[in-house]
Amino acid sequence: GINAETWGAKNKKNPKKMLQKLGRATGRFLRSAGQALDSVGVRIQGSDAYVERAVTTTRLVPFQDKTPTAPSSTFVAPNATVIGDVSIGEKSSIWYEAIVRGDVNHIKIGQQSNLQERVVVHVSRNVPAGGKPLPTLIGNKVTVAAGAHLHACTLHDECYVGMGATVLDGAVVEKHAAVAGGAVILPGTVVKSGELWAGVPAQRTRALTEEEKQSIQLHADDVYHMATIHQEETSKSPEQVIKEAEAAKRRSRLAEDWYLTEETETATDKTAKELQKAGMW
Repeated sequence: GINAETWGAKNKKNPKKMLQKLGRATGRFLRSAGQALDSVGVRIQGSDAYVERAVTTTRLVPFQDKTPTAPSSTFVAPNATVIGDVSIGEKSSIWYEAIVRGDVNHIKIGQQSNLQERVVVHVSRNVPAGGKPLPTLIGNKVTVAAGAHLHACTLHDECYVGMGATVLDGAVVEKHAAVAGGAVILPGTVVKSGELWAGVPAQRTRALTEEEKQSIQLHADDVYHMATIHQEETSKSPEQVIKEAEAAKRRSRLAEDWYLTEETETATDKTAKELQKAGMW
């Protein structure tokens, strides 16, 4: 138990700290009491009781006998979902709310590619009677911008798919090619290397400049470096997040105190100089 007299004496000089400790202790007690009451209620209800269970992470979800594979250098956002027969290469990133669903066929993502926020990747079933399988294959250093949809298509190395674009079954986007935002690449279409396609349905609009081709690779590099920061931040424990937030508050208060002190000292010095000028100091 807590000795109220000793506890009060130790915290008398710092009432704010005392209130914080009291709040934490009260919170722990109430949570423990709530859990105990819930446990009693479940036992009384027996088989009629509804027990809420924690949902496991949806980052890498097995489907039937297939489990996604991703090396430790890959960033999969906490609320992204990768399902089934999916392999992800080194240094690639699957960003927030993206869905990669390899349930009826496989998906392969190369190295240092990125699927940004809300990207959806799916596949088609193998076509019977001598047809071709339609997985989704994504090469190295490919950027798929936010909100794009890829369905049973192939993206070669260092190509770009813009925001909200759609690439459909059997379509191929070759190396150093780009699909403009909002464009729809129809099934079986081949976007040739060095071309920019736009529109609905998409058509070739022009050739990419050498600078634009180079920017595709540079963008993939930039996204990878940002992904390493997000991976570090999202892997922190709740305790670590709270500790860092408290440390940031302390630094902010110290900086504010320093600014006020400097400002006060500057004002004092200015007043002293004016008094000296007037012969009153």
